[in-house]
Amino acid sequence: LPPRRDMHPDLAVALGAAVQAAALAGERTGRVLVDVTPYSFGPAHADIDQDGELVLDAYTPVIERGTPLPVTRASSYYTMADDQEVWHVRILQGDSPRARDNILVGHFHAAGFAKARAGNEIVCKMHLDLNGILAVEIVEKATGLAKKVTIAGATAAYDDQQLAAARQRTAALW
Repeated sequence: LPPRRDMHPDLAVALGAAVQAAALAGERTGRVLVDVTPYSFGPAHADIDQDGELVLDAYTPVIERGTPLPVTRASSYYTMADDQEVWHVRILQGDSPRARDNILVGHFHAAGFAKARAGNEIVCKMHLDLNGILAVEIVEKATGLAKKVTIAGATAAYDDQQLAAARQRTAALW
């Protein structure tokens, strides 16, 4: 069954605890508990919108919220300039299509890519484990050159004040 998003989170936790307690007591529940990611994750990137305009703060999740854990997903991106040897990778948490409206959880420079024409394919592979550790790998498809980063606590929850501050820091990047 697909994850339900219409249920209050506290009720979901209570039901999950009841199912787990029954299973530990030896009862057959007919249910299986599955951990899912509470947030979507992906890189900020440039894109072309429907009107053919360049959007410098685009965001498309690689791992969608509600995906069972552990999970590994990948998505392809393409360089937009000739001889682009460096890609500043910003990993975001959130669901807004605008990068600046999401939360920056990590970043790194991926350098040394081949001097190639625009359209050089770069694959962003992400693995999120049960402990909230997000491993990100950027691979240039033509040469196999790879750069990696590990982000601990990627699924950490923020209170309202921390969330507002994190969004301000992310928006300041653009």
